[in-house]
Amino acid sequence: MYQFLTDESVVTHIKLTDATAEEEKRQLMDQGFKLVGDPIEANDARHATALLKERSQNEWKSFALVTIATGLIVSP
Repeated sequence: MYQFLTDESVVTHIKLTDATAEEEKRQLMDQGFKLVGDPIEANDARHATALLKERSQNEWKSFALVTIATGLIVSP
């Protein structure tokens, strides 16, 4: 299981099953990193990254559809 974090310019991940995961997370958050969504269950970091990208694309598509729909509703 992997947790992704970002500071808006860098995205990194922590393998939550590692013994040092909580300390790594604390250190990153102390440096201004924020959690990116929920943890992702995957066999390896590459797979977790692919799932994160897929999740992000789906969220942006949903946001775009809501924005378009809202624009159509409030347009004069």
